[in-house]
Amino acid sequence: FGTRPDGSFAPAWEKAYEGSRPSLIRLGSNQAIFYEPSPVGGVIQCLDTVNGRSIWKSMDFSHWFDGAADRRRTNAVENSAQIATPLDGFQRPLDLLVAADENILILAQRSGRLGAVSLADGKRLWAANTKLDAIYDCAVAGDVIAISGGVEPLNRVAGEVLIPAIVVLDAKTGA
Repeated sequence: FGTRPDGSFAPAWEKAYEGSRPSLIRLGSNQAIFYEPSPVGGVIQCLDTVNGRSIWKSMDFSHWFDGAADRRRTNAVENSAQIATPLDGFQRPLDLLVAADENILILAQRSGRLGAVSLADGKRLWAANTKLDAIYDCAVAGDVIAISGGVEPLNRVAGEVLIPAIVVLDAKTGA
C-alpha cells in the first residue's frame, strides 16, 4: 500500500493470477516471494515490492528432476493414496512443504522428493529423491536441512504405519 495525495491508502500495485491462488512465503522491504501451485508442482516467484515486477521465477517443481521418474509419486498418483502425517493429518503425496533461510528455499514434496533454489536468482541448486517414503516436515538452518518422515517397513502389510526417520542433508548440495 501507498498513500495518495489526499492522505488515504491505496494499493501500490496489483498483479492478476490465472489458476490457483499464490501463497506468500516471505516478505522483505524490497522483495516478496510467492509459491504458485500447479497441478504437478508449482513455481516460486520473487516480486519487487515497489512496482510488482517479477525479479525471477523458478521452473515448475515437476521439472526440477530432469525427467527422472519417482516411483512413489507415480504410484501415489495412480492409487490416489494419501500420506498420514503426525501433525497435519492426511496429505496428498504431491503437496509441498516450504523451508527457507536467507539464501536458500527448499521445496519438499510429501512423497519424498525435494530440491532447493537460490533466493538470489531463483535458479535450481539441486533436486533429489530422499530415502523417505513420506515427508512430514522439514527445516533449514545454517548449512543443513533436517527432514522428518517415514520409511516403509520391509514386507509392509496393509494398515502398517511407516517407520519414523530423520534425514539431514547439506543445504547447498543436497548430499
